[in-house]
Amino acid sequence: MAIVYSLGVFSRSIWYDEAITLQSNAAVDYVQPGPGPLAAEQVQRQFDGVRILPQLIDNYIENDVHPPLYFGVANAATWVFGNSLTVMRFVSVALVLASVVLFARLMARFEPPRALAYVLAYGLSFSVATSAHDARGYAMVLLLAVLAWLTAAQPADGAASRPVLWRVVVNGLACGGLLLTHYFAVFIVVPLLGVQVLRGLVTRRFLYWLSPLVAFLVFLPWLPVMLHHMGARPDQMTGFPGLVGWVKEMLAFLPGQVFSATSFEVPNLVQKYGRLACFALIALGGSGVLAAMLRGPRRWDHATIALFVVGVGVGLFLVASVLMDRSFNALRYWTFFTPFVAYLAARGALMLGQGIARAIPVFPALAPLWLLVAGLAAMLNFGFETNRNRGGGFYRSIAAEAAQAGTDQTLIVVDPGVGRGATLAAAFEVAPEQLLYLLPREPGDWAAAAADLAPLLDNRSTVILAFTIDRGSMNTDKTALYGDIVAQLHEQGFARAPILAAAQDGRHYAKWTR
Repeated sequence: MAIVYSLGVFSRSIWYDEAITLQSNAAVDYVQPGPGPLAAEQVQRQFDGVRILPQLIDNYIENDVHPPLYFGVANAATWVFGNSLTVMRFVSVALVLASVVLFARLMARFEPPRALAYVLAYGLSFSVATSAHDARGYAMVLLLAVLAWLTAAQPADGAASRPVLWRVVVNGLACGGLLLTHYFAVFIVVPLLGVQVLRGLVTRRFLYWLSPLVAFLVFLPWLPVMLHHMGARPDQMTGFPGLVGWVKEMLAFLPGQVFSATSFEVPNLVQKYGRLACFALIALGGSGVLAAMLRGPRRWDHATIALFVVGVGVGLFLVASVLMDRSFNALRYWTFFTPFVAYLAARGALMLGQGIARAIPVFPALAPLWLLVAGLAAMLNFGFETNRNRGGGFYRSIAAEAAQAGTDQTLIVVDPGVGRGATLAAAFEVAPEQLLYLLPREPGDWAAAAADLAPLLDNRSTVILAFTIDRGSMNTDKTALYGDIVAQLHEQGFARAPILAAAQDGRHYAKWTR
C-alpha cells in the first residue's frame, strides 16, 4: 500500500488547499501580489523557510479556519526535511499507513478469518488512498478515527468487560485530537463519545465517562478560537439544498468515500453505479449489524459502533446543515465516516456472498468481497496529474506548456479568485523567471486589465489563462467568463490552441498561440 500511496505523492499537481498548507508553514506572512505583471519568483518566495510552532499556531488562529494539530505535525517534519510539498505529502502517507495498521489490528481482533479482505477494502478506499498523498489534515483524521474506534470497541460475546484506564484515556485523546484536526470531525466525535457515556450509564462503571472529559480538556484551549472561527466565511457553501437535495448528496458522498474515480477517463456512469452499489453494500452490512443487535443483548463491539457512528453522525450532519443553512457539498467533508462505511461495505459484500452461496453452494462466498477490493483498486491514482474528486489542478501541465513554448515566449494570465490558493498554486510549478499577469479580483476591472496586457504580448507566442475554482463550474469551459481578456488576445492575433491535458481544455486552463 505504501507504494500505491506514494505514486500520487510524485504524480499529482499541487492544488489550491495544498498551496495554502505549504505557504502557511513558511516563515513569511502571505502578501497578495498584483494585480499586474510579475515574475513567478515573487510568489514562490512566499514558500521560503519554516515557521516555528508558536508562529504557526498564531497563523491558524488569525488567518485560517482550521485547528492546528495536523499542521503542527507536518511542521515538525519540515523542520527536519525542509518545507516542501513532497515532505508534507509523505507525512500524510505515514499517517494513513498508521491508520491501516490500527484498522488491521481491529479486524484481527474482531474479524480474524477475513481480516485481510477487510483491511484491503479500507486501505484501497478512495478517501484513504487519496488522503495519503494530500497535504491536508484528512490523513490525521483517519488515523485518529480508527484509534478512537479501536479503543472503544469491546467483544460482543456477553462477557462483562470492565473499563481499562489506558483505553479510556487514549479514546478521549483520540476524540480530542479529532476536534483539533478538523471541526467537522464533531459528527463522529459525538457518537464515539456517546458510546462511552451510554456504556457508563448501563454498566454503572463511570470510568468510561473519563473519555469525554479527556476529550473536552484536550480541546478546551482551542474552544475560544473555534467560536471565533465560526463567524468566518459567511458567504461560503450557503443555502441548504432541501431535504431531497441533501439526501441526493448523501447518497453520492457517503459511498463515495469508498468508491470514487480518480481519473477523468473513468466514465461517469461507472462512478454513479459503483457508488449506488457501494451504498447498497453499506446498507446491507448495516442491516446485518442491526439484525444481530435485535436477536439478543449485544455489547458495543466494533460493528455496533460502526453502525452507531454512521447513523448518528449522518443525522447530526443533516441537522447542522439545516440549522446553519449550509450545503457542505464537497466529497472531502465526509471523509470522517470512511473507516466505518468501508467496514460496513465490506461486511455487506461478505453477507451478499454468503447469501448467494447458501442458494448456490458452488458459489464462492468471498467473491463479492474480493470483487469490491478489485473495484476499489481499479479506481486508484496510478500516476495521474490530478484527482477528479479531491481537489486538483493541471499546474504541472501549465508549467510543461510554458517550458515547451519557451519561458520568454509565454505569458501566464492568472485569475487569483477570492483567496490565495489560486495564485500560489499557479506559480508553484513554473520556472522562477516565468512572467505572470495577475488579474484584478473583481471582473469589473478586467477591461482595464485587458488593455494593460497589450504591450506584454509583444514578442510572445503563447498565452495561458489559468482559471480559479472560485468562478464558474469545473465541468464547463470557463473561457466565456473572461470575455475582455479573450477579445484582447484575438485582437493581438492569438488563436485558441489545444492544451496538453486535452480532455480538460477550458476547465482548468486554456491556451492561445500565434
